[in-house]
Amino acid sequence: EDGISEGLIIEQNIITGNGAFGGAGINLASVRRSLVRNNLIYGNDAAGIACWDDAYAEATGVPASPFGCDDVTINNNTLIDLAGGRGALILNQGASNIGVFNNIIVRDRFDAYEVAFNSGTNLRSAYNAYFAQFIEESEGSIILDTNPQSGSLTGFTVQEALAQFV
Repeated sequence: EDGISEGLIIEQNIITGNGAFGGAGINLASVRRSLVRNNLIYGNDAAGIACWDDAYAEATGVPASPFGCDDVTINNNTLIDLAGGRGALILNQGASNIGVFNNIIVRDRFDAYEVAFNSGTNLRSAYNAYFAQFIEESEGSIILDTNPQSGSLTGFTVQEALAQFV
C-alpha cells in the first residue's frame, strides 16, 4: 500500500516516445535500494529518468516526503532528446542517497540534469556528460559535478553531442 519498490535492476532497455502526458521514460517514484544501468532513452517529451515521491509531499502538504527515492544508483545510461518539456534526468521531491555516474544526458535545457525540492542529500555524481545542471530548493546537496575533479563534461549542445556519436 505504501507504493515503495525495492531491489530493482532496470537495465538494457531501449525506451522511446514517452511523456506526451507527462510520464518519464523510467519513472522511479518511491523506488529504494535499486540500480538503473545501461539504458538508451530517447525521443521523450518529458524526463528520461525521474526519481521522486509520486507527488506525495505536494498532495498532502507535508514539507518532506517519506516516499522519495532512496539509495538508487543510475549508471551508464544514455538520454537523448532534441526537445522536451522537462529535464532529462530529474531528482526531486525527496530523492536522497542517489549515485549518478557515467551517464550521457543530451538535452539543450538549463535543467537537463535537475536536482530540486528537498532532494540531493548525499548525492554522489561524477563522470557524466550533460548540457547543464539545475539545483533548486535543495540546500545541503552534495553535487560532485561542480568540482573540476568530477570528470564530468558540461555545456555542449545536442548537435555537438550527436556529432560525437557518428
